[in-house]
Formats: sequence, C-alpha cells, structure tokens
Amino acid sequence: MKKLRESSPGSFIGLGRAVPWIHILIIVCISIIVYSNSFDNDFVVDDASFIRDNISIRSLENIPAFFYSTVAMTSTDNPEWGTQIYRPLRTLSYALDYSLFGLNITGYHVTSLALHILVSITLYYIILNLFNLSSVSLLGAVIFAIHPVNVEAVSWLSSRADLIGVIFFNISSFYYIYYRKYPNSSKYLIISLIFSFLAYLGKEATIP
Repeated sequence: MKKLRESSPGSFIGLGRAVPWIHILIIVCISIIVYSNSFDNDFVVDDASFIRDNISIRSLENIPAFFYSTVAMTSTDNPEWGTQIYRPLRTLSYALDYSLFGLNITGYHVTSLALHILVSITLYYIILNLFNLSSVSLLGAVIFAIHPVNVEAVSWLSSRADLIGVIFFNISSFYYIYYRKYPNSSKYLIISLIFSFLAYLGKEATIP
C-alpha cells in the first residue's frame, strides 16, 4: 500500500493519493440496488405536513426565510410552513425537490438515496484517512450503506435531516482529523468548524 504523502496535504477528494474510483462506483451501485425499492413509497406520517401540504417549499424565494423567519424558528404548527422543527437545510432540500419534481414522490426518494450515498462516500474517506487501507475503507462504507439501521433515514422522507446532518458532520470530522495531522494548518480547523455549523442546521442532534 502506498502511504499518504505527508509533505503534501491533499484535498477532501484524493488526500494526496490515487483514490480507487472503482470503490466509489461499488458504493453507489450497491446503495442503488438496496434502496431502489423505496422509490415508489408514498408520503407517510410527517411527510404530509413537511412536504405535501407545506406551502412554503413551493417557491424558492422562501429559502432565506427557512433560516431566519420567526415562523420557521418557532414550534407552533402552521399549515403553510409544516410542523415546525428548525432544520432549515432539510426544508431547503424539500424546496429544491419541489422545484424539480413538484409532488412526484419518486424524485424525493432519489434525492434521499443520493444523500445516503454521499454519507457513505464521506465515511469511506474518513476511514481511508485514518487507516490508509482502501480495502478496509470500502468494507466499512459498504457495511454502513446497506445496514438496516439506515432504512428509516433513507426511505422515510421526513428523516432526511439525519442524512444532511451526517454528511456535514462527516466532512467536519474529516477535516478535524486532518487538522490534527497538520496542527500548523489552521485552515483545516476553520473548514471543520464551518461544516460543523452546517451539520447543526441539518440536524440538531449533531451538536456535541
């Protein structure tokens, strides 16, 4: 196995070494095979208020309000804004989906699967950065991708906040690990903090 080039810190994609892209393709294909049966699932439970009946996601002009509006930041139920939980990045993702798919349920499930794949890929890079073993990274990422514990987050649209939060949490963790390797490179710590904040906007449970 080739070692990481310690003298030349790489970016998130690559880490200064050749990434076996076939591994990324394997993660993508396995995830699609496992979760493609969710594409025809209907809106269920909270999906009705968060998506189907949520008037606010029907215009991209409302996106700024998802972050600072007093309506979006309160816990009062409002039929035009959905049942309120302050997870602005999740609501933003619904608005983007609506702009592309309307209320076509398949489009929303494809987006959730794409987010799950991104979670699995970011995990792959974290493991690769820790152990420098691409085979171990692939095994860990594939086990995570197909693990039954993730079914709710991927198949239930209202649980998309978990996926969004973990994506940014993983990226934040990755850059923090890299900062620990290169403590004189404060940019890695700054990047880690930025993605940590984005994780909080995705799912409050990512706050330590």
